[in-house]
Amino acid sequence: IPPSSLVDELLSYISAQCTDPQAYRKTAVCIHPLHVFSRAYNRPDSVLPPNYLTRMWCDVSDRPASGGSTREIAQLRESLQLDRLCWFFQHPVRDYFNEQQGIYFRDEEERLPDHEWFELDYLQKYIIKAELLDLNFSGKPELLEWTERRKRMGQLPLAHVGPVLAECMLDEVRPLIAERDQKLAGLGLNTLTIDYKVDENRRIEGEIQLYGNNIVLIVPSKSIMKRAMSEWVRLLVALAQGNPDGSFYNLMLIYPVEEKEMVRTTHILGDQELTDFAREHLPLLLDYLEDGQRKPLPFYLPLAEYKRNNPGKFNPESLERTYEEEKGQEHPKLPIADDGYWECIVEGPNGEAVLFTDEGVDELKKLIEDLSSEFFRRWEMLHPPKEPKASNAAKTPKMDKKAKK
Repeated sequence: IPPSSLVDELLSYISAQCTDPQAYRKTAVCIHPLHVFSRAYNRPDSVLPPNYLTRMWCDVSDRPASGGSTREIAQLRESLQLDRLCWFFQHPVRDYFNEQQGIYFRDEEERLPDHEWFELDYLQKYIIKAELLDLNFSGKPELLEWTERRKRMGQLPLAHVGPVLAECMLDEVRPLIAERDQKLAGLGLNTLTIDYKVDENRRIEGEIQLYGNNIVLIVPSKSIMKRAMSEWVRLLVALAQGNPDGSFYNLMLIYPVEEKEMVRTTHILGDQELTDFAREHLPLLLDYLEDGQRKPLPFYLPLAEYKRNNPGKFNPESLERTYEEEKGQEHPKLPIADDGYWECIVEGPNGEAVLFTDEGVDELKKLIEDLSSEFFRRWEMLHPPKEPKASNAAKTPKMDKKAKK
């Protein structure tokens, strides 16, 4: 039944007559998750009534032979599009709910707001900046024309606010444009056709855009880890297939950093060692991809970075505490605390921890080790981790002036 103050008042009265009111509420009250994809349904120990949709989605053996998910899993054993593989590893949990369950969590409003707005949120700014990176305006009239089109499409505020915001965002991406033009000067754009046989039954097909021998990713956001995993997978596939002239492919990441108007370029160079790793590692990636079609695969590169930067906090108690403290914040330190897709696998129907258990954290650690250890090893070759600052107790005590004399 829907939430009701009368029902809650009745339960409070009944539980007050019990020796343990909290225990009574836990046993007498059955809370439905109200999401058909919840794992609370169709479990052997569940008191919830069966949900036929969840039974069909969550139990692979019960899926009909004509189901879309079953067809896709079968296709993975024959040929796989490279873009599909890269999209999956960028955010495996989101991929599961989007591709297998047909569930999309959208933060934006479905209807146009009935009031005028004067600023953009972070996602809107990112989309506009990414588009500005690909446009080469020769003068202000072209920028004004582009701004007017975006205003009519509802992507920029009306009147004079839209052009002002567009100018500000263009100023923010100009350092990225300058860095891109400098790094890619003289490098021709070409297309690499991918047709790589991973093993007897699986093949990867697709295309990769290259500047010279470089896969290039330009991100107008400091959250480079949210986008880097897909291009890392792209690099591994290119290296595994090999270059006919014997040279190696590289990965170039261009992104802003914390310092104002500072841009960093991370250039991960391919070599024979990384090529051998790619050929050995790709079968494992495809195995994880197939697993991720049957259940959410709890891997996310920003979460792996969090573990790398906070090894002492990567345990069930600390993760659950940090998640609860930062849940819903706009820029949490724990990168999954603001993610609706991760919320579905972190919490149970009654809000209890599901992922942050000893078994769940061990699974997280194994996935992070398997999928990102080589990436971060290469990353640290270019950006060595900062040494921890010495504590005050460890500092050499200053000599007293009188003792010095």
